[in-house]
Amino acid sequence: MLPRRQPFVPLLVAAVATVLPGAAVAATLTVGPGEQNDHATIQAAIDAADDGDEILVAPGTYSENIDFLTKSIAVRGDAGPDATAIAGTGSGPVVTVGALAGASTILDGFTVRSGDSRGTPGRPGGCVHVEGSSPTLRDLVLTDCRARLGGGLQLLASESRVEDVEVVDTHAEADGDEWGFGGGVYVLGGAPIFDRVHISETSAEVGGGAFLQSTPVTATDLTITGAVAERTGGLHVAGDGTPNPASFSTLEITGCRANAGAGGLRAVGGGTLRIAGGRIVDNSADRGGGARLSDVAYTLTDAFIADNRASAPAGGGGLRVDAGAVGECDRCVIAGNEAEFGAGALAEDASPTFVRSRFVANRATGIDSGFGGALYVLSSDVTVRGCLFDGNRADREGGAVRVEGAGVSRVSNSLFVHNRADSGAGVHVLGGALDLTHVTFAGDRADDGADLRVTADGSLSMLHGIVAFPERGDGISGAAGAVTSIRWSDVYAPDGSAYAGGLADPTGTDGNVSVNPLFADFTGGDQYDDRLDLAPESPARDAGDATAPPDPDGSPPDLGAFGGPEGGSFEDIDADGDGWNPLLGDCADGDPARHPGAEDACEGTDEDCDHLVDEDCGPGDDDDAADDDDAADDDDVDRPPYIPPREDDCGCTTASAGSLEGGCLAALFVYLSAARRRRRT
Repeated sequence: MLPRRQPFVPLLVAAVATVLPGAAVAATLTVGPGEQNDHATIQAAIDAADDGDEILVAPGTYSENIDFLTKSIAVRGDAGPDATAIAGTGSGPVVTVGALAGASTILDGFTVRSGDSRGTPGRPGGCVHVEGSSPTLRDLVLTDCRARLGGGLQLLASESRVEDVEVVDTHAEADGDEWGFGGGVYVLGGAPIFDRVHISETSAEVGGGAFLQSTPVTATDLTITGAVAERTGGLHVAGDGTPNPASFSTLEITGCRANAGAGGLRAVGGGTLRIAGGRIVDNSADRGGGARLSDVAYTLTDAFIADNRASAPAGGGGLRVDAGAVGECDRCVIAGNEAEFGAGALAEDASPTFVRSRFVANRATGIDSGFGGALYVLSSDVTVRGCLFDGNRADREGGAVRVEGAGVSRVSNSLFVHNRADSGAGVHVLGGALDLTHVTFAGDRADDGADLRVTADGSLSMLHGIVAFPERGDGISGAAGAVTSIRWSDVYAPDGSAYAGGLADPTGTDGNVSVNPLFADFTGGDQYDDRLDLAPESPARDAGDATAPPDPDGSPPDLGAFGGPEGGSFEDIDADGDGWNPLLGDCADGDPARHPGAEDACEGTDEDCDHLVDEDCGPGDDDDAADDDDAADDDDVDRPPYIPPREDDCGCTTASAGSLEGGCLAALFVYLSAARRRRRT
């Protein structure tokens, strides 16, 4: 073995070392075959290194387990993870970083594989194990490893920075009666930072992708794909009863599966969960197919929760909010999810708030179920403000919203368009209370009942509402004994009864009318360019209670979703003047260059508001500078940011408005979130 190479040292450093004989000078050690390198193995170089040294590893596969021995050193694969691998010996973790190592301890540029820590004392991680230290882990591929806790990576009491790391095909497996947690990543305590970490095809009993416990983790661009587990397929966040925040920016969980608990995301046990810019898509479990939140304070902003499924009656296809969970979904899209109860979202003994969010084309279905296509409220206090419920469906009751059990839920300044159910196409109240203020229902379809339905055990109040043009069925139906309060509202059902069942008709009293509200543009057909704000000549303008809070212009409140102090005209709520507003899908209502249908410039920003960044950036695609203007490309067609397939009465499906398939007109319904605004003249 050659003696350690001495690095080039600038004269100034050499002079300082001469003046200060005790000063240490960092060295660069090389690892690889041949006498030109200092060491043949990585561990030999670590053994010889001093704090501050750097170890450069030549391309190749090194069959060994390595331990940093608490040293603050950098170990780098000179040619990156595609050319440099550390293959474990099959017993214990491949890489161990023990106590005292800080951020200057670096592992960079390797594929780490073939670790197996099952049965190893201390239950370390499979590929990389970090305990009581905070190294920087960068540009790594962790694969083909197994452990009980953290098949790919385990961080214990660590503030590590994990950057540009892929975790693929790693697994946390049971050890006797003890389950495996965190198929890709397991974190306990500490406050690690994740940036551009991608986990795929991993598995565990709990947390198939990752299991994070008692940690205020911060993550940016974390993706989990194709992970499976007995409980929580994708990401499991477990608190310890303290308000430690777990914060995620640009979180993506797709294609994850679990038998129980939650398909994509599970947060439980106290603490605070913050997600900005999440995509939770195509996940499934018995309940909470997309996400499930329990006993946690949460904030979801710009989250896209779509095409998830819950298989059991416990429900919550897209989102399930359980007891003790309190929080808000702001500018969320909950679309195309399926469940027996609460296909879009289900709240039980909880207090969730939905603001400026869209529930689109969710479906509650089942032989003896099918309740709450968009939202099922069970003994909860739910608040909904400024939301759109479009094209949701329940096979039985509550095409958009079903309310049951104790609690008082409130909906204000929200639109309900072309939702469908046997009874209560818009809302169905079975026990509990629902208060509606400044709401608009248009074109909903009740196959055997009414747009709004309240049973003898329920309570329904509506102030300054519009219920108009039900495609089928009556306006509002109440059972004998139901508690209702309808005031200063317009219920207009030209093909049915405005009020039905045991409900007395209040038209002509308390400011109620039954007239055509004269929307700005509403055809009731299968198109997505309607406007449900009021035409200038509408009788619903300034028709509200003069003693109630006025419209922003100081006039008496308009009826419907655009009235009242939180309403405003269609133009007023389009802050940047690009023809779109947050309710209609504008993801950046302060930037006129960003809106549905805009060109995606392939620069790391979601310009077209489809919750994908720089998709389809290949040559000739419309996201590319050399746009071929092919209408089949994603931005050259004026389309909504989300149109899921839907069935019409003939069982035909389509994914575009007004298309024909098999001779049947597709029932795509009105889709306001894609409507380009036609300004008033």
